[in-house]
Amino acid sequence: MESRSWNEVLFHWQRYLAVAAACSGKRILEVGCGEGYGADFLATVAAEVLAIDISEEALNVCRRRPTRSNLVWQLGSATSLPCADNSVDVVIAFEMFEHVTREAQQCFLDEVVRVLSPAGIFVVSTPNRERTALLPPNPYHVRELSLTELRAELLQRFDHGEFYAQEVNLASRLWRIDAPISEFRSQPWTVDGSGTETRPAQGELLLPLYLLATCAKTASGVLPDLSSTAEELNQRPLNELWDAANHAAWSEQQVTNKLTAAEASLAVAKIAEQRAESRVAALELLRTQLAALEREHRRALIEIEQQRARISELHQTLESGLLRQLERSWDRVPAPVRWIVPHPRTAFSSATRWIQKPRQLRELLRTWRNSVRGRAM
Repeated sequence: MESRSWNEVLFHWQRYLAVAAACSGKRILEVGCGEGYGADFLATVAAEVLAIDISEEALNVCRRRPTRSNLVWQLGSATSLPCADNSVDVVIAFEMFEHVTREAQQCFLDEVVRVLSPAGIFVVSTPNRERTALLPPNPYHVRELSLTELRAELLQRFDHGEFYAQEVNLASRLWRIDAPISEFRSQPWTVDGSGTETRPAQGELLLPLYLLATCAKTASGVLPDLSSTAEELNQRPLNELWDAANHAAWSEQQVTNKLTAAEASLAVAKIAEQRAESRVAALELLRTQLAALEREHRRALIEIEQQRARISELHQTLESGLLRQLERSWDRVPAPVRWIVPHPRTAFSSATRWIQKPRQLRELLRTWRNSVRGRAM
């Protein structure tokens, strides 16, 4: 079986091991043979085995197995079995039923009844819908059934049937070394996970993962007892469980270390956050102070403009007063010398182009007066 999961190996192989005795010397039809390991095994005890599958790819894997004279691989559909009426002693369908629609399931069951001999039996397994509803959905499953639904579908067509539950569970085995393995007897007990409660098992597995049924076409069909236990003798599952436990402990320690480091980083981050908040508060204070300074600056600029306007007004007033004073002085200058001394308005208009301060105006006035007096003398 091409599977690396030990629980899948136990699930699938146990069914073939349990049904092998009922197939001894019989004509067997397996529907949905898959990789073919089960049909190949049954061919070691059966008179003849016809294994069919709807997948040519799966049959190519089967055909790579060593050839057996009593084993035939054939492409075929469950809704049209390639067998004559009443020609098969045992029909087997493991993990095939849930892959087709309800109509196909009913058609398949009708085909099984048709090809089975009067004393023939039908063995089928399928996932328990009440259990798989608690798991992620399988995209390849079209219609899964509960125990009630499976029982109703089968007993509509078959005379009688027996139903089984299948589950892989953790167990501890105690046996007498010197006794034959055939004398081994099992007393099931239920032990809770903490080990604080033990009692004889009373069928606590209410939701097994798989359902299995054996059905007889007529009252003459004898149903085999498939109750059994399958174990891996190389203890690979046990070693995997120990490895998983050790890995879980190591992973828990790693998570604890990471959590401690994360808490330390969080403390550092909180300190940095507090510092950042302080810096933000200081920055907000500076922004408030800057806004106040900008308001003061704008007010100062307004005051400067007002002072400049006042100064300009004073300059104009001063210029007008000086010009009137100079004109009065000009009027007192003797007429013969007026042609020598320029008129004050002419002198003032040319001079005020560079006059900027009252001191300069006073200097101009003094110079002009001295000039007038000197010419008059």
